[in-house]
Amino acid sequence: MQPVRLRAPRCGSVLSSARNLRCVHLLSDTHDAGAENQCRYLLSGLREGGEVDAELAYFGVGRGHAQFGRIGVPMLHVPRRGRFRFDAYGRARRLRAAYAGRAPDVLHTWMLEGNVIGLLAARAWPDTRVVITQRGSWNELDYPGLVRLQRLLLGRADHAISNSRGGAEMLASIGLERERISVIPNGIPADRVAVEEDPGSVRDRLGWADREVIAWVGRVDDDETVSQKDFAGLLASFAELRRRRPRALLALIGPTPAAVAARGFAVPDGAQALGWQAQPAELLGAADALAISSRIEGNSNVAGEALLAGVPVVTTDCGDHCKAVRRSGGRVVPVGDPGALAVALDELLDDPPAREAVRESASRELSVGRMVSETVDVYRRLVAG
Repeated sequence: MQPVRLRAPRCGSVLSSARNLRCVHLLSDTHDAGAENQCRYLLSGLREGGEVDAELAYFGVGRGHAQFGRIGVPMLHVPRRGRFRFDAYGRARRLRAAYAGRAPDVLHTWMLEGNVIGLLAARAWPDTRVVITQRGSWNELDYPGLVRLQRLLLGRADHAISNSRGGAEMLASIGLERERISVIPNGIPADRVAVEEDPGSVRDRLGWADREVIAWVGRVDDDETVSQKDFAGLLASFAELRRRRPRALLALIGPTPAAVAARGFAVPDGAQALGWQAQPAELLGAADALAISSRIEGNSNVAGEALLAGVPVVTTDCGDHCKAVRRSGGRVVPVGDPGALAVALDELLDDPPAREAVRESASRELSVGRMVSETVDVYRRLVAG
């Protein structure tokens, strides 16, 4: 397969001011997760802005599907019909057929699977500008097959948007020119951290009233040797923290006890595995701190949500969220050092920053309006040629 270089725009490809720019977003699944939520926030902001006619195409229905539906943009299901290696070209053909005669001005693809399928489909749309995304920093190199396919197709990408500097460097390392890469940080809307139950009630309900609660949000990976979230490191850190602070409690938001056991771990004494939460802000806001134990992150949505709720964060030094964590009075520790994570949590619990100060600092860093505006600027430049 040879890279396909985009032709120079034809005279008629620049949009007339009489109509809005039309942009189709291509997403793997409508999950309630980091990258998917950023897509949802962007779609909502584009619809409210009124100058971009946004649409969504997706392969699978996830837990966040109803939230996508409430945005009110046109949605198209392009279902999977087999494993990626057998269905990639078929999915690209079905995507092309769905937009036959009405190719978008911009195709904005999300994550590796969406990037590859979108780049394949857009070979039939020479006047469509293609924007790919990179959301997982260097973590995407854990999927070498998809990365190789994306590398082969990069010539069809007009631009890339990453939410972190690490992601931009990863794209440059596989051959995308740096002038075709923009770093646009995450944005988080206020309603993501809006709560109905006050923190005191949450603590009473969950038995946290007299405890020092450390929240952790994520999944327990199948293979801990390549785990992004480093669950084993988290448990080692918590064991050390409990030796220092016997009243400490670890609230695991995401995994169930069964999911933890299935990966060969046990929920330790002093911990609760609370499972997936549609509105984690109520639990985050009731915690005393958030711990991020990851080996790799691009720009952690969970960190941003905790900070906007006024909750200080201790994180490993693994992504662009670290800047907001430091500015909000949190701590940043080396990756893969459970002892350092425990010490930082101990210090933060001893001397936490004021919650309102944390909230105000984060609100300056995590504007959805800024994220939407910078993305629309990318669209405008591309369509203008």
